[in-house]
Order: sequence, then C-alpha cells, then structure tokens
Amino acid sequence: MHYYLKSLLSMRTKENVLIQAIFNICFLRHPDFKQLDRILTLPKEYTASRIKEYSTLSQAGFYKHLKQAYNQKLLVKSADGLQVDLEKMEELYPSTFPNKDF
Repeated sequence: MHYYLKSLLSMRTKENVLIQAIFNICFLRHPDFKQLDRILTLPKEYTASRIKEYSTLSQAGFYKHLKQAYNQKLLVKSADGLQVDLEKMEELYPSTFPNKDF
C-alpha cells in the first residue's frame, strides 16, 4: 500500500504534492480514518522536516505550499501535534481522496 500511495506523489502537480503527502501519512497512520473524527492529529514526531522529506518537494516549494495549507486551515498546530482537517482537504482537493474504500 505504501508504494502505491508514494507513487501518487509523482502523478500530482507540484501544487498538490504536499496535500497528497499529508493525506498519505494520515492514511498510513489511520487506514480507517473515514470512521474517525474529520480532524486527525498527527504525533509530534511528524515535524515539517519529516513531511518535507516524504513529499520530496524542494525546500522553497515545500514551505510555499505549507504556508498555503496553514492559510486554508487544512493544517493547524496544536500542543498534541499537527492537526489535519480531512473534511476541508476533501472539499478543497477531492482528487486526493480515493473514490472507493480501501
């Protein structure tokens, strides 16, 4: 499953790579996320540098898209870790979500 999700990054436009990377990380951590609250909190270990490594974006591109994700309220920093608003992500980037349940 991980290789499939990672391959999706190469199929996205640069503007959508970070969003796909964050979705992949959420899915790998919680494959049943559709049954969870639509706000998923990633552990503190998932720092910006870790997400950048996974996304394979350049540093400038990564931080540009990260800032946009914060501005869109897709990501929110909390004391527990990075919160991902999956509902908003699905609304703004519907192609990121699979059409069928895995």
